Parts: sequence; C-alpha cells; structure tokens
Amino acid sequence: YDPTVPSIEEVLGDGPGERIFFAAELLSYLDALAEARPNQVRVFEYATSWEGRKLVYAVVGSEENIGRLDEIKTSMQKLADPRTIDDAQARRIIDSSPAITWLAYGIHGDELSSVDAATAIAYWLVAGEDERAVELRKTLVVLIDPVENPDGRDRYLAQTASFAHSVPNPDTEDLSHTSVW
Repeated sequence: YDPTVPSIEEVLGDGPGERIFFAAELLSYLDALAEARPNQVRVFEYATSWEGRKLVYAVVGSEENIGRLDEIKTSMQKLADPRTIDDAQARRIIDSSPAITWLAYGIHGDELSSVDAATAIAYWLVAGEDERAVELRKTLVVLIDPVENPDGRDRYLAQTASFAHSVPNPDTEDLSHTSVW
C-alpha cells in the first residue's frame, strides 16, 4: 500500500473489523481519501436520509479517468440511449471509455460487515500498489456507496451498545441477541 494514503486505522483509530463504525465515521474516511488523493477520489453527496444523514458515493479511478470524469459521464449518457448515436459513435465510446462499476453497501441497518467492506475496498483501490489495484484504477471508474441506510445502521449500533454487557452473554434469549423493530 502507498504509505502516503491514510489507512482506515490512521483516520478512525481502528482497522476493519476491529470496531463497528458509525455512518459519519465512514464518510469521514472517504473524505480523508479524497483529501489525500483528489486526483483519484471524489466524494459526491446525492441525498439526505430521513433522519438528516448524508448519503454519498465516492468515485475512484486513475488520475486520467478522474480527470475526465465529466467527459466519461457524458459518454455514458449517450451510450445509454442508442437512439441518439449511431453504431460507429457507440463503438468509439466503448473503446475509449473505462467500464463503470457501482458498489453499494449496507441497505439493511444490521448488515455490519458490508459497510466495513466498502471502506476496505476503497482503501485498497486508492492505496493499493499491487498489479490488480493499478489495473482496476486504469480500466474502471468505481462508484462506492458505502452505506445506503445510515439511519438503520446508526440505530442498530446504538441499540447494540445499549444492550451490551461488559462480558458477552452466550444465552441466545438475552436481550443482547435480539433486535427491536
């Protein structure tokens, strides 16, 4: 990994799987990636949840692809409606454009590991120096929605914390093993 890109642990204090992060913490990590690598990562807010939390997606790619993001977006819009272009134009767009990949995580509030996976994949795509990470940055523009349901996630984490014991209780009938709906 490129040591100049902040790791999850450096920004949030713990690594993936060591602690469950609230939605705002995850967004702060994406912001840290975008700040460290503005030519490789951009974060866009697309909505606000019912409880007022930001809904965002991060766009990750090579410096070249991120530099021509508007052009790529326009090309994809043309390609999406074949009535507006002929076959030759479509072929040029396909040949000159990276593939677009949308990764969406955490639609259900109690899906804990998916959101951690979003953060880990973002770090690998940005900081990874291995051949595969470099190739994916060149050939793809990856859009990562790290948590589709921040309200549900934060509700579940608050509930889990309030039901927790200082020593885990293995009794499956214990309140710590249930959920309030």
